[in-house]
Amino acid sequence: MTRPDPIPALKRRLGDELAREVSGWKRDDIAYLIGTDGPRISELRRGKLDRFSLETLIRYLTRLRYRVDITLARERIGGRAQDSGPPEHARSSAASAASAASAASAASSE
Repeated sequence: MTRPDPIPALKRRLGDELAREVSGWKRDDIAYLIGTDGPRISELRRGKLDRFSLETLIRYLTRLRYRVDITLARERIGGRAQDSGPPEHARSSAASAASAASAASAASSE
């Protein structure tokens, strides 16, 4: 089953919040504050987000003192929750890395 791409919805949500934030400012003042130029502010105000990456929108919001949190959750399939942990190969890699870090820490403290 094909899942819809979440990026456009995330960009819309961040773009809407940015548009609200920049609405009360002079274009060049807010552009300077978030590190962009006037034409980009105009695009934000009009909701033209196609030239903005998700990363850029997050960066602009953090410059306005927002904290952006991303939550990951597995969807239920067939009435039961999927395993919420990483794939088995990632678990063993993580455990190996943790063991190596622990051993290195113990060796350096001796």
